Amino acid sequence: MNFTHYIRRPDKSITLFVPGLPGLVGELKHLPEGDIPALKNLQHFLSRAEKKLVDISDWHAGLAALFQLKKLPAAELHYRRLAQTTGKNIFYMCADPVYIQPDLNSAVLLAHEELDLSLQNAHELAAAINAHFIDESWSLDVLSPHRWLMKLKQAPALETTPLAQILAQSISHDLPQGDDSRYWQRIQNEIQMLLFAHPLNQQREAQGKLPVNSLWLWGEGILPEKASADWQSIFGRGALLDALASWSACHRREIGISDKLVINGLAGKILLAADDFVLTAQRHDLSAWIKALEQFEKNWMSVLLTLLAAGELDSVVLIAGNDMQFRLNRKRLKRWWRQTKPLTEILINSSFK
Repeated sequence: MNFTHYIRRPDKSITLFVPGLPGLVGELKHLPEGDIPALKNLQHFLSRAEKKLVDISDWHAGLAALFQLKKLPAAELHYRRLAQTTGKNIFYMCADPVYIQPDLNSAVLLAHEELDLSLQNAHELAAAINAHFIDESWSLDVLSPHRWLMKLKQAPALETTPLAQILAQSISHDLPQGDDSRYWQRIQNEIQMLLFAHPLNQQREAQGKLPVNSLWLWGEGILPEKASADWQSIFGRGALLDALASWSACHRREIGISDKLVINGLAGKILLAADDFVLTAQRHDLSAWIKALEQFEKNWMSVLLTLLAAGELDSVVLIAGNDMQFRLNRKRLKRWWRQTKPLTEILINSSFK
């Protein structure tokens, strides 16, 4: 007797991580109808998807959760990728150059990569800081003009806020906390005084450029030797995704929401991540946020719905930030009787619960 053996293809699923997506959705209610973008695919997806509350609200916390980490050790990830090595019994913390503008009641972190530092200038400033603190148990290492790291002999007892999370924001509630916070506050104050008097900063100000007047400490933590998450591919753009892909030894494809999504020939679990909505929402830049929405709709959501309908994808999980998750599979996609709702009715926490 002849038997026909059916070999079931491996599941192909995508987790789509786009924090900041709900960021300015409330502002759409105040726009003239003609100015509200047509987002048929996104609204179709969200209206038919299964909704769930998850403990993921921002880019860094989300990446930590997606890679089964308690916190994201960004400093060690960056060091492994850029220096292509790590030292034994050495701990790492990001110490990125920034410009902080004092205010009457607080201070606002206004610039990071916008400072447009040269590598030579970065090394000059870092060398001055290292010379001043030569007797301390840490040293600065410049990996790139805007990516500086501290190497420490013991792990700092600190809880910090990722730099990207506070760009264009007041820093008053986001200073380092923990048992070592007093020491690091003193160090940061000394660094600020040193930078204020440095000739390079005086030269920059004379040229109408923003000075480097502080270092933002963040990204502490210890990276496990092996990754626990079983992603086969990581799509997206940015240094952190590069570092996570390198550490977890999975396939990497650089793509942004301005690029047409192509996933042909790949199987297994795929992570597709974009932080394009984060900074536009923080800066309350409605026009830039809407432009990102339109690109996301055209280049990613239309492709994902087409692949789902054709059976080339089994499911898509969209993590939108603000603790929102949406899961859509082929069965739910076929529920034609489900009414398509506008974003203003879906991406609001009060109606989500």
